[in-house]
Amino acid sequence: MKADRTSPGHPRNGHGATSAASKSGSAEALAGASQELHDFIADLEELIEATTSLTGEDLTHAKAKLYARIAAARKAAGEVHRGVADRARQRIKAVNSYVQDQPWKSVGMGVAAGLLIGMLLSRRGE
Repeated sequence: MKADRTSPGHPRNGHGATSAASKSGSAEALAGASQELHDFIADLEELIEATTSLTGEDLTHAKAKLYARIAAARKAAGEVHRGVADRARQRIKAVNSYVQDQPWKSVGMGVAAGLLIGMLLSRRGE
């Protein structure tokens, strides 16, 4: 007997535990990146206000702090990018598995989508 691949907990349909974990991980990475960007902007504003009176060692320290914040912001942006890319790869695998398991349904959906798009485009041209 073939396993039911449409059940909510089955990992191949994109709704399993791994999908929920990746969503929460991506949401956490996005929230972290957002906070990092907010902090970076606040530090940048603070540095701009302070640099008018800074000289010598104080200016060097302020530059080092800014470079550290830039590095942290880049790291957070990279984490968000990786999370989005991982989710996209998981979705592609799920679609590929579905197409392999249900080829005729996939062809039918493609034909239906093509007909719908064709009808919408033909009405738009009128």
